[in-house]
Formats: sequence, structure tokens, C-alpha cells
Amino acid sequence: MYKFRSMRVAKSANEASLRPDEDRIFAFGRFIRKAKIDELPQLINILNGTMSIVGPRPVAEDQFEMFRYGKWNEAAKVPVGLSGPAALYDYIYGDQITDEEEYMEKVYPTRRELEYTYVQKAGIGYDLKMIIYTVICIVYSLCGKECKWILNELVEEANKTMNQ
Repeated sequence: MYKFRSMRVAKSANEASLRPDEDRIFAFGRFIRKAKIDELPQLINILNGTMSIVGPRPVAEDQFEMFRYGKWNEAAKVPVGLSGPAALYDYIYGDQITDEEEYMEKVYPTRRELEYTYVQKAGIGYDLKMIIYTVICIVYSLCGKECKWILNELVEEANKTMNQ
């Protein structure tokens, strides 16, 4: 998937190296990450058919077994997307957590459930809702605010699938 670079390259590329690291983010990189401009090149992926606008986020090769097993393998049955419930959750909440252990404890389980939730709810109505939520979250972020009501709704959705 294509992206604009917003951080200096880490010596070993894995999921941890893709997490926001304040020491590696360029000055202009903060803005393009906040405004999600770094994601715009993924429109090429959408146009060439390797991605959709809404869907589960692509999984790094070193994390495929963590995200695509058991019931969560359902997410592999739909095209990966530019945005979706898991991506929004990560954007609103996950990007604030830089410690990998804390991320795995607090963000990963909910993110994985939201990818599964997407597969269960996928359709034009839910996709439109995720597109609208994405725009709202970006606008909130640019205004220096957190979109807590969307975060709460996403957590509630994840909790429903965890309890099924």
C-alpha cells in the first residue's frame, strides 16, 4: 500500500516501527499524519483494485497470524480498506499509545474485534457511515479535539462482538 512518508526509516521494518514515534516523525509529518494526508496515495491502491475505501486495514506480514486466525480470519474475506471501524479506533485512541506492550494490551483486542465487526456489518450503509465518521474524526483532530462519541460507539460495537 502506498503512503507519504512522515517518519524517518527504522532499521527493521515491522509493526512496531510503523507506530508513531515522536523521535522519528518529521516536523511536517505531524501535520500530514493528523490530517491523514499520508494516506492519500492509497487512492492509487483503490483505483487499481487492491484496496477498497472502507474495510479492515492491511496487516503487516509480521502480524498476519495475530490478526487473521479463528473468527478474526473473516476479515481476510473482504478487501482491505483505507478506513473502517478499526482504523478509526486506532486513529482516535491507538495513535496516542506509543508503548508497544501497552498498545497490545489496550488497543489490539478492540482493533481486532472491530475488523471482525466490519465483516459482519459490511454494506453500503455501514460503509457510508464509516466514510462520514472518518471525515468527522479528521476535522475534530485538526481542531485539536477528540471525537469521543465515535470512539465510544466503536468500543461498544467491539464489546458486542467480544461477548458473542
